[in-house]
Amino acid sequence: MNYKEFRQKEKSFYEKIGVKCIKKLVLKLPLPKFGAREENNYYLKKGNGIADLQDQKKFFYFNGVIHGVTLLWQCFFASVSPVFLLITSVIQVYLIMLQRYNYIRIEEVIEKGESLEKKKIKNLKIYILEKEAQLKMHHVRLYGYELWKEVTISESLEDILNQASYLELMYYKRLFCHLEKENQQGVWHSDEYDIPSLDNSISNKTFVLTYDYSSIKDKKQSS
Repeated sequence: MNYKEFRQKEKSFYEKIGVKCIKKLVLKLPLPKFGAREENNYYLKKGNGIADLQDQKKFFYFNGVIHGVTLLWQCFFASVSPVFLLITSVIQVYLIMLQRYNYIRIEEVIEKGESLEKKKIKNLKIYILEKEAQLKMHHVRLYGYELWKEVTISESLEDILNQASYLELMYYKRLFCHLEKENQQGVWHSDEYDIPSLDNSISNKTFVLTYDYSSIKDKKQSS
């Protein structure tokens, strides 16, 4: 039995003993919400796609570990009545199973999402390279800073795209669409663009481009 088959059987087991039904019931209860929780999700509203799901997956894992440690502490170190210990232990066991159930479900979603994202990434790269060929760029460069020193990351658009995250590729797509409109309007210039970071912090990458001015001159003369 491989991991996926084991995971599916484990998920089915949790559903048969009612974890899914109890989860729905708990969510309907007027319980206080703690932490960065918004409605029923913690990290799924950042807009970073698979990266947000990965953060949520880590949260489920960490939460399960916390409940596991709490269960062990109650059983071996807590001086409480047997009835109270039984009730709290049952609750902790349920919470551990719930976190594991959610972990399995989001792992399945991530696998499907990654497969779909790979196809989107491939299409994005093709689209951007086609736009770059139409615009006749003279030179592109991606640089960043290490120890306050400017360091060139790459001077090949294809290499830059191969290193880019999905979020960065989406940014490049919007950028080249914008440049295409400027090209159609007869506006040409060189410029630098800060690449947005995954967590919306200060950008540490800058994309530089220059047009092929010889082709621009020919285009103006022909017009």
